[in-house]
Amino acid sequence: FWSDDETFKAFHCNHCGLCRRGKKEDYKHCHGCNLCLTTSLIDNHTCTNPDNDCVICGDRLRDSTIALHLLSCGHSLHMTCFQNSLKNGLHSCPLCRKSFLGQAEREEMSPLYDEALASNQMPEEFSGYVAEISCNDCNKKSEAPFHFMGHKCQNCSSYNTVFLSKYQREESPSLDEADEEAT
Repeated sequence: FWSDDETFKAFHCNHCGLCRRGKKEDYKHCHGCNLCLTTSLIDNHTCTNPDNDCVICGDRLRDSTIALHLLSCGHSLHMTCFQNSLKNGLHSCPLCRKSFLGQAEREEMSPLYDEALASNQMPEEFSGYVAEISCNDCNKKSEAPFHFMGHKCQNCSSYNTVFLSKYQREESPSLDEADEEAT
C-alpha cells in the first residue's frame, strides 16, 4: 500500500503472505482459519473457511485488507459491511438468518419491540388471530398474537421470526353459555 497519510498503518503477515491495514499489534494470525483476526476475536471465535466470501458484499475475505467480523452462526464478513448492515437495520445473517445480536442484546431490545407492538393496535378484523411462527434464532416453532409488525418467539423471546400462517382462535363459550347449552 502506498499512502501519503502519516496516520495510515499497514503490516505484512508472513503466514498469509498478504499486507493488511491496521497496526500489527492489533492482529494475530489464526492458523486454523489461515486469516489475520483482531486480537479481540482471536480467543473467542469458531474457525471459518478462509475461502469464504463476505456474506454482504461477496468479496473474498482471504485477500481482503479490511478487518473481518465473525458471526456467532459461523459466517464471516468485513467489519465495515457488518457496521453498515447494523446502521441500515439488517440484524441477521443473510445466509442463515441467525441474529447478529447475542442473547443478552436481544433481551435488551425486546422491551422496545414489545412497546412498538403495543402502541400499534391491530384493526378489529384481526383481533383474536394467532400466528404460527418459526424462530430463526432457536429454530423452534411457536404461536404468537398476530401482528403486522412482527411476532415474538415464545421459546427464546426473539423477534427474528418467520410468519408461517395465521388462524382465528376459537373463543371458548362462557360459563353461562355452557350452562344454557347443557339444559
